[in-house]
Amino acid sequence: MSCNILRLDLEIFKNKTDTWTVTFSENNAAIDISDYTIYLIVKSKKSDADSAAVISKTIIEHSDAVNGESEIYLSKANTNIALGQYWYSIEYNNGESGDDLSEGTLQEGHLTITRPTRVG
Repeated sequence: MSCNILRLDLEIFKNKTDTWTVTFSENNAAIDISDYTIYLIVKSKKSDADSAAVISKTIIEHSDAVNGESEIYLSKANTNIALGQYWYSIEYNNGESGDDLSEGTLQEGHLTITRPTRVG
């Protein structure tokens, strides 16, 4: 699978749940991701080691694997980090080895943690 990395800046609320849907396709056709592992890594700076991540998620069960869809669920505990701007990436590994191995970055950008706005 060739992959153009989608650059997308996101904003989420501190201490709130959130779910992101990611879709894998090639030439407008869905890719079966049944054997894929998807990783979400959020860290202070892009140059930081992955081991310094403030949020790290591994997804091996997908919402609609045959049609290339998976969800990344963020719990309140995941988003209970300091307000501010972070760097995130969503990476994948297709579970193959040797010449059939495909891994890389699907999406990356800035992730801003903000305080929810009170209404009323």
